[in-house]
Amino acid sequence: MARNKFVYSLLALAALGLLAGTAQAVQINPGDTIFAPSEPGPVGGVLVDSLTSNLNALTFTGKLYTEVYSGDAANPYGGLTFVYWVENSGPNALARYTTSNFAGFLTDVSYDPQAGRAPTLVDRGVSGDVIGYSYLDVIGNGKILAGETSAKMVVQTDAQGYTRTLGFVINGSTAQGATFAPTQIVPEPSSIALAGMGLAGVIGYALRRRR
Repeated sequence: MARNKFVYSLLALAALGLLAGTAQAVQINPGDTIFAPSEPGPVGGVLVDSLTSNLNALTFTGKLYTEVYSGDAANPYGGLTFVYWVENSGPNALARYTTSNFAGFLTDVSYDPQAGRAPTLVDRGVSGDVIGYSYLDVIGNGKILAGETSAKMVVQTDAQGYTRTLGFVINGSTAQGATFAPTQIVPEPSSIALAGMGLAGVIGYALRRRR
């Protein structure tokens, strides 16, 4: 009975998502779960960095791919865009991908419909740190089967910096791989000192002129 209610809820969510249209990325806030929107992307921009990691778990193997772009014309926040996709070497199908830390950043989420298995839902943890893409058999296109690749999962942010973190691929067992996520840019101490010296100079000049 509980499973039936869960299925009906997912079907209702899917219907609402389809009625509202899913042709563009959608802002996702802490605590949200949304029907995965599709949007070709990123649009233009410069590839800043990329990374490929091996995935090894008890029930599957594969690869995790990551790309970071700046200047993505479809990014409404003007920051970096993060692109993730998973290659499943089998034998088990894959149901979910998560990564962090997005806490404190604005995020639009989508998937590129041009190739690969489309996700069903996208969610963000209550604290805003973890973003997850789920591939469900109940609705949507199902799990990522052996020999398949997921669609590119796109997260547009207002972040100006990025750092290495871990991504997790889940189904029956969990595999982790190195990936990228946003980070705050902290000025170097030398830059802060130079800025302070410049400000002191401006204040001193203003005081001399007043005299």
